Amino acid sequence: MKKSKILLLTLLLSVGFGFSECNWCSCPDVDGSYYNLLGVDSFKHLSSNDVISSGMTVDFEDYRGLNLLFLHEFTFGQSDNMFSPFSNFSLINTAYGCSCNYNGYDGSLQSIDAIHIITLNDFDSLHLANDTINEYFTTDYDMPLDSFIVNVGKPETYRLPLFLTEQPALDSTFQVKMTVELDDGAVYSMESDAIIIR
Repeated sequence: MKKSKILLLTLLLSVGFGFSECNWCSCPDVDGSYYNLLGVDSFKHLSSNDVISSGMTVDFEDYRGLNLLFLHEFTFGQSDNMFSPFSNFSLINTAYGCSCNYNGYDGSLQSIDAIHIITLNDFDSLHLANDTINEYFTTDYDMPLDSFIVNVGKPETYRLPLFLTEQPALDSTFQVKMTVELDDGAVYSMESDAIIIR
C-alpha cells in the first residue's frame, strides 16, 4: 500500500511538471526578446495633450518635453545564463496563473554611452546657441539625463522621453540638436522642430 501511494504521488508530480510549460495562456509569438537600435526614427516635442508641430506656440506649463524614438528591430540575443536549457522549467503548473512575454522584453542590446542636447538658440545667459543643455533634462526614470546615462544606460524600451525642467529665458524659440552615442560605436544625430515656448 505504501509503495502504491509513493508511486501515485510520483506519477502525479511528474505529470504536473511535464505539462507546466504548455501554453495555456494563448500567448502570441515573440519576434525577439531584445531590440537592436538601428538609428533615430523621430524626435518630437510633446505637450500634455498631443505632439507639437513645427512653429506652434505652447505654454511652458503644458510642455512635456521631447520624445526620442529609435528605429529598431527585434532579435534573439545570446543568453549568458548557464542554466538556460532549464529556463522554461517550472514547478508551478500554469493553471495557477501565467503571463506572456512581449517583443523586446529583455531590453536593448546596446547601452547609451552619451547624449548631447545642444540648443540652436540662446537659451539663457549661461547657455547660448550651440551650447549643451543636458542639465535641463530629466528622464522618465526619475533622474537627470546625465545620471541616467551613467547609472542606467540601457533604456527599457526603444523610446526615451526627455523632460525639460527650465523655460528658455533669452529666446522663446526652442530648437535642439541631439546626438546619441551607443556602446557599439554607432552615433545618431537629429534636430527637433523649432517651436515657441512662452
